[in-house]
Amino acid sequence: MSGQTRCRDADSPFLNVLFRRRQLLVVIVSILFAGVNPSHAQEQERRIQAVMRCQKLEERFTPGRDLGAQTVFKMGAGSQLTSIVRQRLEVAATRAIGQLFSWNEVEQDYIKVYAETCSPDQLDFIFELCRHPHYQQLMQLEILMTKDTLALNENYIFQIQQAALKAVQDVL
Repeated sequence: MSGQTRCRDADSPFLNVLFRRRQLLVVIVSILFAGVNPSHAQEQERRIQAVMRCQKLEERFTPGRDLGAQTVFKMGAGSQLTSIVRQRLEVAATRAIGQLFSWNEVEQDYIKVYAETCSPDQLDFIFELCRHPHYQQLMQLEILMTKDTLALNENYIFQIQQAALKAVQDVL
């Protein structure tokens, strides 16, 4: 009889509610003791965003994305197109890619990379370094040079393409 009583008691609504509340309490206490503090997470995200602004990641992301897209049209069959046709294709592709692959789309991914890679002390170090006038000058130069340095890659596209094709053929 006692086994049947326990079974019936376990099915009672009162015990179910009590059990659920106890589970919720255990989860809340576990979160608090594990150090998962929502305000800490928000503070960490704000710190990362400040570092990314200081490093001018958004200003460097967009030209890199656009030049990478344009480079595609200078490879393979794209290299056979007239410059006018290639330019039209580059503009259309860059516009389409920009709508799908914008800073707003990838910012949270960058935040995640920083959160997984950098400790709070490292973020503070980067931020302090970023605030130094010499570092700010370097970032300005980086932005100015982005287009030219990425364009250098275009000089090697044919050789890269040939080497990659040969390597694939060797494997196959």
